[in-house]
Amino acid sequence: MKSRPPELLPGEKRATLTMIAIEDRTGWTRRQTITVIGAAALMLIICLGSGLIALGQAGASQPTITFASLPAVSVADTLAHLKSLNVPVSNVQTLTPPGTFWKANAEIQFNVQRDKDKATFLLLGYDTASQAGAAAFAASLSEKYKTYPIRQFSNVLLAAIPGSPAPLVNELNGHLTQWLIAPYRLYLPTSTPHAS
Repeated sequence: MKSRPPELLPGEKRATLTMIAIEDRTGWTRRQTITVIGAAALMLIICLGSGLIALGQAGASQPTITFASLPAVSVADTLAHLKSLNVPVSNVQTLTPPGTFWKANAEIQFNVQRDKDKATFLLLGYDTASQAGAAAFAASLSEKYKTYPIRQFSNVLLAAIPGSPAPLVNELNGHLTQWLIAPYRLYLPTSTPHAS
């Protein structure tokens, strides 16, 4: 360790006192101390600069993806579409007035049977997609309906009675996805042309 003068002169600068204190605590020479302080200052400047650049880019306008609106359809048109695809629909019952839980403007119950598989479905129509989404969410919280497999297709809900065979549920979900969603969402494969 270097020897220091026993007493500091009145004209010495505060920086000298700081340097002496750092040297005593760390054992670094004056040159090493200045190098470490300079490197820390440089790192601080780089971090602050990077942060400011990132903030500037976050504020820049980014292109937003906008999806085409999904069509609003009636439950009657939806059922007619399933029949046009040769889905074996039977025992069609229009429920009037629609059930109070669902708050739908139209409700149709029907069966589908292929070979030994048979399922009962509810087709529920709403004025808007957001109303259909709210009803599906409410059903997921309901003790009575939370076990129903429910899918939303724009403003229409398709609910299968619990225990319905998965192949039939998947078939109807696929048909309605192809008809009401896939033409409007480019990321979904479709056998029909995409809407522009």
